[in-house]
Amino acid sequence: RPCRIMWSQRDPSLRKSGVGNVFVRNLAPSVDNKGLSDTFSVFGNILSCKVATDENGNSKGYGYVHFETAEAAQEAIQKFNGTLIDDVEVSVGFFVRRSDRAGQADWTNLYAKQFPTSWDEQKLKGIFETYGTVVNCAISMDAEGKSRGFGFINFAEHEAAAKALAELANKRFEGEGECDEGFELYVSRAQKKTERTRE
Repeated sequence: RPCRIMWSQRDPSLRKSGVGNVFVRNLAPSVDNKGLSDTFSVFGNILSCKVATDENGNSKGYGYVHFETAEAAQEAIQKFNGTLIDDVEVSVGFFVRRSDRAGQADWTNLYAKQFPTSWDEQKLKGIFETYGTVVNCAISMDAEGKSRGFGFINFAEHEAAAKALAELANKRFEGEGECDEGFELYVSRAQKKTERTRE
């Protein structure tokens, strides 16, 4: 039976805070706990490392690496996200605890506003799909079919939505014409009414 080996961490606040916790997706079946640990240990001290397995001990294709510092985790994400481990491209990002997801696991919908009314859905989709597969993109229109300057973007995966939110929120865009001024794009999670009421 596989066992989990980890450094003794006597500071429970550090262990429970989730700081430095990295989520690795799309792992090759050949990558085990030791292989994952050996791969990521170059970035800093690892408190714990685990590849998720089924009841037969077979890899589920994802795992967790908990670094002692957020800086080590950030460097690991920057260096390893999109690279190959055992000939398979992996996705690496910060682990988001279920309790931090405002009651909705793996949200994928984003709300965007303050962009020019000249933008169509293809333009808006193009901005966001650099972070992952966009399933649907819709801009709100008025009765005359003109853009209201806000819309919704639905990603196929939570990690892509989270990355787009982190990198595009309040990002400055330059004007595209002589009369167009620059603007800051507003991006947030698209929450259901029940979620907004609860918060």
